Amino acid sequence: SLATQALTNPPSTAVLAPPDVPAHAAAAASFVLRGAGPQTADRPPDEAALRARIDGGRSAWIFQTWARLRQAGLSLPLSPELPDAGFAVLHSDDFAHFDRRRLPSRLWTIVCRADRPPSWRADFEIVQNPLQADNRRTFYVHHWPQPGLLPRDPTRGATLRNVAYFGMFKQLPPALQSPEWAQRLRPLGLDWLTPGGASPGAPLDQRHIHAYRTADVVVALRDPRRTVADHKPPTKLLNAWLVGVPAIVGPESAYRALRTDALDFIEASDADAVLAALRRLQADPELYAAMCRRAQARATEVTPAAIAERWRQLLTVTIPAQQSRAGLGVAHRLRGLACHGQRLYLRMNRHRF
Repeated sequence: SLATQALTNPPSTAVLAPPDVPAHAAAAASFVLRGAGPQTADRPPDEAALRARIDGGRSAWIFQTWARLRQAGLSLPLSPELPDAGFAVLHSDDFAHFDRRRLPSRLWTIVCRADRPPSWRADFEIVQNPLQADNRRTFYVHHWPQPGLLPRDPTRGATLRNVAYFGMFKQLPPALQSPEWAQRLRPLGLDWLTPGGASPGAPLDQRHIHAYRTADVVVALRDPRRTVADHKPPTKLLNAWLVGVPAIVGPESAYRALRTDALDFIEASDADAVLAALRRLQADPELYAAMCRRAQARATEVTPAAIAERWRQLLTVTIPAQQSRAGLGVAHRLRGLACHGQRLYLRMNRHRF
């Protein structure tokens, strides 16, 4: 469609220069991804290869983190099997597989929870929503931005024409899925672009969701009937900051936790509120320009380099320090006692996940 073509650019195949993060001695940590083959490349995959390699939550969390840390100079093993000792970083789905066996007594597990329920038998968890972190056993890390992001074309200046949603179409509120939504935008001279697809039953189209060249505003609202948003990440907002585009987002805890200024984003709870926000931006070009500048300023906090440094700090300093705390060893040895509680929690909260 013309809408998809408007956001399409040839994907970048250049290798990113390693982020400006100094190399540090790695802790005794391994990344574990069931089905992963041997990784012997001398250098990390480029952005196009990384984008092609990510085919779901497990690879987005584990393979991408392993690759990004290699870009940052922190080389850690990636294996399909658990090590016998040290720290193992793995996705919640893989932990559920391995947890059916007896875990090695000298192994400490760091589980990326993603959209899954808590893994109470894990020693530590990495969570994607700041609301979920206690900074003792659970730690928040920004999820990685979309690989190979193509920023908004700076020559567009204050142009406000293309309103874009980068995500699974079925996750939008019904009013934004309706053909009438695009019709409501046309009198304002606005086009509605959905490069991830435009059918509720279709899977996410991965070919163009990194291309923001002609996006002027990003919309990131979720259908509240489909899921409870308190375990969802703020990734769409982080992507918008990185490409320098103002964002209109839903009233979700992950977005609100990152707000430090009114210009960080505009919050909207429904289609009418999105329309009002768009009219406001059209009527006030200086507000639009200020939000673009603010996005560029916030982007420095969520670059791959910044996220890699957060991971390095966790793996080499924070989590090893927590491991050595007096009472945690007891919890590690008795983690099997959490099994009954987790089963009860899952039965009571099945609708959330």
